[in-house]
Amino acid sequence: MLLVVSAHDVRRALQLRLRGHGLDVRAYGSGSALLADPRAVSAAGLVADDRAGGGNGFGVLKGLRDRGWTGPALLITETLSAELTLRAREAGFSKVLDKAELDRTLVEVVDRMLQSARPSAA
Repeated sequence: MLLVVSAHDVRRALQLRLRGHGLDVRAYGSGSALLADPRAVSAAGLVADDRAGGGNGFGVLKGLRDRGWTGPALLITETLSAELTLRAREAGFSKVLDKAELDRTLVEVVDRMLQSARPSAA
């Protein structure tokens, strides 16, 4: 799981929360740092802040897609709106989540996102 959030304290708290749930999380303080990591394209999913330093969540997702990454992505924001949600969906984000809801819903949303991205057994 990739995590890109510019605020160190928020990034660390989210990383610990996801790791505590058993996920392997690589956390970055900027979109440019994430995109410079060649291991990023092997990640199962992405959680990106819409205001990530060194770019934004939209640029991070586009950069990963340009490199052939096809995983699910979650955009987190402090400015949730219908317009942002529509823009995020059109850009390829699976879900948009208000930062105010992260404590309550992050792990559940990430679990569902990753499960829906897995190929079903036939």
